[in-house]
Amino acid sequence: AQRLSASWQGAVHVPLRVDVDMSAAAELRRQLKPSLEAAGARLTYTDLISAAIIQALIQFPVLNATLEGDMLEIHPAVNLG
Repeated sequence: AQRLSASWQGAVHVPLRVDVDMSAAAELRRQLKPSLEAAGARLTYTDLISAAIIQALIQFPVLNATLEGDMLEIHPAVNLG
């Protein structure tokens, strides 16, 4: 609890809300869901959002970076975990 409190106090917090049209994702999920469920797998909206994030990080590598001191380190691999 102390570490969580210290993290909250020491970091800048910027609330952000974005509305997203997920109708294309819902249609893709509807199309893929039966075959995946037949194979014993489950497809969630989180899975689709995660896949989109991974693709964005591959397409725009500068987003897959961390600030190390005053240098921007662009990571060669995407690790969503």
